[in-house]
Amino acid sequence: MKDKVVETASKLADLAPRRGGTERKAAELIKENISEELVVQEYDVVYPEFKNSELHVDGEKIECLPGGFKSGEINSKNLVNSVHNGQGEVSSPAISFNPHADGISVTTFYEAPVVAIAPSDVSEVLEAEEVSGELEVQWRSGKSRNILVGNTDDPSQVVMTHYDSLWGGFIDNGFSVSLLVHLLEEIDLESTLVVFAGSEEVSQESPYHCYGYRRFEAEYSDLLESAESIKVVDSLGRGSQQVIEDPEIVEKAIVFSQNRFIEKTDLLASSYGDVLDIYHSKLDKKEALTHYEEALELLREQLLKD
Repeated sequence: MKDKVVETASKLADLAPRRGGTERKAAELIKENISEELVVQEYDVVYPEFKNSELHVDGEKIECLPGGFKSGEINSKNLVNSVHNGQGEVSSPAISFNPHADGISVTTFYEAPVVAIAPSDVSEVLEAEEVSGELEVQWRSGKSRNILVGNTDDPSQVVMTHYDSLWGGFIDNGFSVSLLVHLLEEIDLESTLVVFAGSEEVSQESPYHCYGYRRFEAEYSDLLESAESIKVVDSLGRGSQQVIEDPEIVEKAIVFSQNRFIEKTDLLASSYGDVLDIYHSKLDKKEALTHYEEALELLREQLLKD
């Protein structure tokens, strides 16, 4: 089973960033690997297309990635620790970085012209006499899809995961998606509904993440209401594998329109500290997988009915 799981997750990672057309290809790949009956929920989405991101420090080009949703020039040393700042507000042009990453990691997107750099380049920015950069973003309208497998009438358990991604996208979230796809034959689908959601990472809606989950909620809120439990599976396979039940933590990661669902929602995920070095970065690839057996065991313990 491991070879199949890793192979499917690798194919998903090859499509990264999974957004727009590549997200649609990812949905088709998932459907090809599911033999069970499924339902496709299609909905409109507006998503960012990053046309250009660049940064020059004293005339030298520094590698960067988009870290904002607004186009504009960057002409200052306004540095933002995106882990410490979280999803706080940044309204002016800035340069973000994740101090725990080995490369460029975009932990947060801001409503401003922002590019992200590697922590190893922070000192060069601070010491520079001249900093200049630019971010160009265009918003695209398209379709996204949630793939529903199992009981769509009255499930006692709803399991949700997302298949879209930013850069890399093996741990976040191709591996968890693949693991669930290949576990479907073991899951009691008469009492469980598994939702593979698109458009979780970014959208034009505020907050920008979890849009696909909210589109499912909008159409199937009665199922979430009546279900005994909701399990959200995200970024398994690296470091400590956890069941996070604390509503304050879950609410930060999973944003529904109706907060009352959070009380019965658990997050099945790797420890945040164990994925922070590759989070939303090009380093999130197959080599980042360290705890396959532990992830598989956790899902079986949490999802399979006796």
